[in-house]
This record gives sequence, C-alpha cells and structure tokens, in this order.
Amino acid sequence: MSGISIHRLPANAHANAVCSIAARPEFLSDLGDFFATEESRKSLEHPASVVACDATGTVAGFLLCSPQPLEGGECQALLRPAVLPEWRRRGVGTALLAEATARLRRGPQKIVLQALFGWLPCGALAGFAERQGFACVRHFHRMERDATDIAPPQWPEGVTFRPFDGSEKMLASWNAAYNTGFASHFRFRPGTEADCREIAAAEGFAAENVTLAFHGGGPVGLVRVSGSETDDCCTGEIELLCVSPLHRGRGLGRALLRSGLQRLRSSGCTRYRLTADTGSPVAPLLYASEGFRSTKVRAIWERRI
Repeated sequence: MSGISIHRLPANAHANAVCSIAARPEFLSDLGDFFATEESRKSLEHPASVVACDATGTVAGFLLCSPQPLEGGECQALLRPAVLPEWRRRGVGTALLAEATARLRRGPQKIVLQALFGWLPCGALAGFAERQGFACVRHFHRMERDATDIAPPQWPEGVTFRPFDGSEKMLASWNAAYNTGFASHFRFRPGTEADCREIAAAEGFAAENVTLAFHGGGPVGLVRVSGSETDDCCTGEIELLCVSPLHRGRGLGRALLRSGLQRLRSSGCTRYRLTADTGSPVAPLLYASEGFRSTKVRAIWERRI
C-alpha cells in the first residue's frame, strides 16, 4: 500500500471528499440513503471514522463508524467502507479497517461486534468481508408496492388507536411499544424515551406519522411512517411496525400497516416501501399479502473483536 496514509476523518476537506465519493453511482445504492440522515453527520465526526489519502492528499477511500448499544452495556459498530475502484486489491480497505478497529478498541465504549452491510449483489464488499473474517448472518428484503387501493384497518376487539400527540405520556407509550414489540428481534437495541424525543424533535417530523395501539390502557403496537420527495414521485416508507407478543396473531399488525399506508396516501405518496427481516416467520408474509413485493436484498456480515 505504498503512498497511502490513514487519517482520522473529521477534516472539512476530507469530509467533503467523502460525501462526493458516496454520491458516485457505484456507492450510491448503499450510501445514498445513509448520507441523507443525521446519523451520517455523527459518523463523519466519530473518532474511529478514517480516510485513506494518497501522496497528493487525494482521498482513495474511507470507513465510517456508527456505534450502537446492545443489551448488557455492550456495543456494536456499524461500518460503512468505500474504496475507489483504482485503489482496490492494494490493501487500502484492510488498512482502513485495521485503523478503525484499533481506534474502537481504545475508545470508551465496549465494542464487541463489527457489522458490514450492502445491497446484493455486492461482490467487492462480500469478498472483502470474507477475507477480513466476517460471516454473513442475516438478510433483509426491501419490499415495495404502488399506491393502489388500501383496505381499511380492522382493529381487533378491545384495541384503540391514537396518533402521537407530543406529550410525555405518549413518548413513554411510544418507547414501551417499541421495546416490547422488538425485544426478540435480531440485534435488538433497547430504546429510551430520549431516543423518541430526539426523533420527535427532528426537522420534518410530523406527529401524525406515528400511530399507537392500546389495549386495557397500555401500548401494544406502533407504526411510524415517513415520506420523501424525488423527481418523479413521493415515496412513503413504513419505518417501524411492531406488535406486543401477547397481541400477535389477532390482525393488529395488519391493521397498523394499513393505518400507516392510509397516512402515507393522505400525504400524497404514490409508492410505498419497507424493509422486512427474512428471519421473521410472519412479517414478509404479511407484507406480501398486502401487495408488497421484494425488489432487492440486503446482507449483513459480522465479526467479533
């Protein structure tokens, strides 16, 4: 890897170069959506995010880190590498990963897992993951459907539903519904009321995009949606949908899904999408029965450090 040096990322010139690389066609499918989020800014500023430069200071590649808490006080680091084609197979990715890993080990958080992910086919990333000792552990479907007729929600007996009203009580219900509904899911990260408050305070957040289901006064389900404009349409996304284990199998998930879709349609969205865990025995079948079809598959590779 002659002529390449590795640096901590948060220099303005390097950050601008990284954003430019992420917008290139070969990286856009994996990094485009990410760079539209607040998480990307935090990754650019993280001490373990690094950049590789040649002798002239030109960026040859980068690796971004996004630590996320796991249960028990441990953390995982989500990694987003990108190496320009002309610098591949020359040790740049390996050097970036080694430096980022060393920085993570020196950091204050207890990082036990590293994760790489990409939309298939991604031969370069898959080969890199295998060479670095990562194992493929999960696949997720991106599922989409057109804005055709949406059947009205049929709420199970005894279940009521309310849109988020911004109150502290509803924030607590939002967080409780999330934690109960997702506790058994892959790499579950317990949420906090502060997490919900941060989402609700973000620019562009609409309270009516969050609907909670209640039974006996307690939260038993949640759906959260969002919409994004492109040149040719407005795409609506089911960002979260969860149901308490004790209330599954009664049609509540389907009712929440339809409620979310109706909200997106009222916002003018003409296409809908969501992400489904292939490890779930129910979710992909539910979405398929409501007209969603898989358009691409995302793989996740992990290794312990």
